[in-house]
Amino acid sequence: MRMNGVTPPRDRHGAADFLSLAILGAALPLNTMEHAEGPLGMLGSPYFRHHDHITALAVSPDGARAATGGFDEQVRLWDVASGLELTSFVVSCGQVGDIAFLPDDRYLVVCGPPGGIRLFDTFSGAVVQTIPQFGGLYRCCAVSRSGSWIAAGSDDGWLRCWKLDSGGEPRSILVHASPVRSCDISPDGSQVLTVAADGTGALWDVVTGKLRFRVPCHGAGNFNSRFSPDGSRLLTWSLTPAMHLWDAATGSLLLELQAGESRVTACAFDATGSRLASASTDGTLRLWDSTTGQVLAAAAGGPRLCTGLEFALDGKWVLCADFDGVLLPCRPGRDRSVHPPVGHRGPVVGCGFGPNGALIASASCDRTIRTWNPASGEERDVIDAATSTISCCSASSDGRLLAIGTSGGSLAIRDPQDRKTVRSLVDHGPAIGACCLSPDGARVLSSAWDGAFNLQSVTGEASGVRLTGHAGRIKSCDFSPTGAEIVGADFDGTLLIWDTDMGRLRRSWPSHARNVQTCAWSPDGSRILAAPRSGKLTLWDPVSGTLDTTFSAEAHRLTTAAFSPTGRHILIGSWDQTVRLLDAQTGAELSRYDLDRPVFCLAFHPSQPVALVGLASGVLIWVALPGFVAAPGAQDRTTGSGL
Repeated sequence: MRMNGVTPPRDRHGAADFLSLAILGAALPLNTMEHAEGPLGMLGSPYFRHHDHITALAVSPDGARAATGGFDEQVRLWDVASGLELTSFVVSCGQVGDIAFLPDDRYLVVCGPPGGIRLFDTFSGAVVQTIPQFGGLYRCCAVSRSGSWIAAGSDDGWLRCWKLDSGGEPRSILVHASPVRSCDISPDGSQVLTVAADGTGALWDVVTGKLRFRVPCHGAGNFNSRFSPDGSRLLTWSLTPAMHLWDAATGSLLLELQAGESRVTACAFDATGSRLASASTDGTLRLWDSTTGQVLAAAAGGPRLCTGLEFALDGKWVLCADFDGVLLPCRPGRDRSVHPPVGHRGPVVGCGFGPNGALIASASCDRTIRTWNPASGEERDVIDAATSTISCCSASSDGRLLAIGTSGGSLAIRDPQDRKTVRSLVDHGPAIGACCLSPDGARVLSSAWDGAFNLQSVTGEASGVRLTGHAGRIKSCDFSPTGAEIVGADFDGTLLIWDTDMGRLRRSWPSHARNVQTCAWSPDGSRILAAPRSGKLTLWDPVSGTLDTTFSAEAHRLTTAAFSPTGRHILIGSWDQTVRLLDAQTGAELSRYDLDRPVFCLAFHPSQPVALVGLASGVLIWVALPGFVAAPGAQDRTTGSGL
C-alpha cells in the first residue's frame, strides 16, 4: 500500500485549511480500464468546514442555504441539501460577529468589529450598502421578517435600528448598562428583544424606543435570545443547563427547560415554533416539544462548544456550528436520536491503496485512520489512531501495517485489520515530519524537525539507529526499492543517502532548491525525485549525485508528488487546488485537474489508470488519468513528503 502525504502547516489556525462537504458513494468501476477524464467520485467527510472558528450562522428563510462567518474574515454560503459551497467572500472587518439573511435570500447582513453593518450580494459577494459604525462595536444583528428593519447591538450598551428604505440616521436606544450580546426582531417588526452581558433581557418598541419589560437571564457569560416564529414567546438561555420561555405580551415565565447537568450553548426554534433544538457542552443535541418541555430526541455526537444552531430544509435537518470550524448537519431520528454523519473531520495527510487496489486507507489530522471500499465508496472502518494530531503516515507494501507519526513526537505501528497497536515507539523530536516503512515492512524510518532520523525495527528485535547529517528540518524520506538505502531531504534542499544496514552516510548533495516537499526513488531505483515547493522538479542519479533532468511545473506552492508504478509519469499536487500529470522524462504536462481545495496527498492505483487524491478539506477524490496505462500487478511503494 502506498500512503503519500504531507504534514499540515502548523499555524495559529491549527490543522490547516478547511473544507467543503464530501459525499459518500460515486462508486469507481475498477473492473474496466475506460474512465472519463477528471474527478470520478468522492469519499470522505459529510461536514461543512471553515478556515477558522465559526462565530456566526444563519439559514435562509426557505432553509435551503446556510451562511457561516468566523475569525478568518470569511463568509461562506452552502447548499444544505448537497453540502456544496456556493460562494465565499472576504468581509475584511476582522471577526464576523453576526450574520442574517434578508427575506428574499439575495442579500446578507454582516456585522463585525470594526466594519459596521454591511449588506452583501449573496451571488457576487459585492457590498451593496454600508451602514457606518456609531459608538461601540457591533456584536449582534437581526433583520425583520419583512426586511424593512435592521437592528444591531453594540459594546456600549446601545441598540440601533435602521429602516432600510429610508436611508436616514439610525434610531438609537440606550438599552443596557453593559455590552449587548444578543438581539432579535419580532416577526411583525414592531419589537426588539435584547440581552446584555450583565444577564438582563429586555423587550423594546422599535418605533418609540420605549421599554416594554425586562426579564432575568439566569447564569453568566454567553447570553442569547430569540422570538418564537409567531412572536408570542421569548426564548433566553446562557451557559447554564436551563432555557426559559417567556410570554411576549406580559413578560411572565411560561416554561423552564432543563438540559441535564451540562450547560446550554445554542438553541433554535423550527419554522412552526412547535419544536426546539438545543446544544450542550457535553456534546448532546436535544429536540424538545416547546409547548410541554418534553424531550423528543437526544443523543451525543455534537460539538462541545456550539456557536450557532439552526433548523434547515423544512425542519428535516439541524445545522450545528462548532467553534473549531465545523458545521455539522444532524437529522432528528425517529428512534429518539440525532444521527451525526461520519467521515474525516480534518485534512487528509495520507492516502493509499491496499494490495491490488482492493482497499483504500486514509489518515487525517482528526487523529483517525479510515478504510474504504474502493468499489462502493463505503467506509469499512475507523480507527482512533493517535492522541495528538497525525502529521504523517506510511504503509507496508502488503497493506498489513501502518506507521503513524504525530505532531506530539509519537510513532506507532498499527494493524488496521484487527485495530491493534503492534508497537508504540518513542521518537526523538517534538514533532515527526515524515515516516516510511521499508518495502518488506520490517523497519520504519521517521524524521523529526530537529534534523535527525530514527531507523527502528518494527518488531523490536534489533536496536534502533540514529541517522544524522541534516542541518535543518526533514520533510521527506524514502527507502530504495530494494530497501538497502534511504534518501532524505531537509529544509535547505540537501539530499542525503544512507546505507540502511550500517546506518552510514554514503553521499549528500544540494538539490538546488529549498523546501523540498517530496523526495522519492523511482520504481527501478535509477533516479531520485526532488520536488520543492517552488515546483522546479529535479531528477538525480543516486550513485553519482549528478543532475539528470530538471523541469518546472506550473504549480503554485507544490505540496506533494509521486512516481507512477512504472516510473514513466509523475503526479504532483499543489496548494493552488490542482493535480498535474507529468511525463517523467520531459516534464511535459499531460493532464491537469482543477479541484476545489488544496491537495495534501495522492497515490497512483497499482493497476488502473486512476489516482486517489486527498484534499485539505478532508475529502478523498478519484481522478481519471486518460491515456495513462498503469503496470498490471505493480505494487505501490511508500513515500512521504511534508509542507
